[in-house]
Amino acid sequence: MTQPILATLPSAATRAIDPEAILTRLFARIGRYAGQGVDPEGRAFRAELDIEALLGRGLQARFRARRQETGEVFHEEALMFARDGLGGL
Repeated sequence: MTQPILATLPSAATRAIDPEAILTRLFARIGRYAGQGVDPEGRAFRAELDIEALLGRGLQARFRARRQETGEVFHEEALMFARDGLGGL
């Protein structure tokens, strides 16, 4: 099921980063999110964000934006989140 894209994580500028809290919040939001917008040139686009677990210990977030009129992918990226050997993120 597709859900709206929401900004739910606290800004690192406003409080110390707690790796466990960030991972816990991301694990609670596993799923597919979708939204739409307008780029700086005034062209409409649709975007998807998929958050999925990796081996139950980390997460991957994949983002893809497509031009609404053509379906052309114009931006795509993937991020991985996991604890490092020192307990950080």
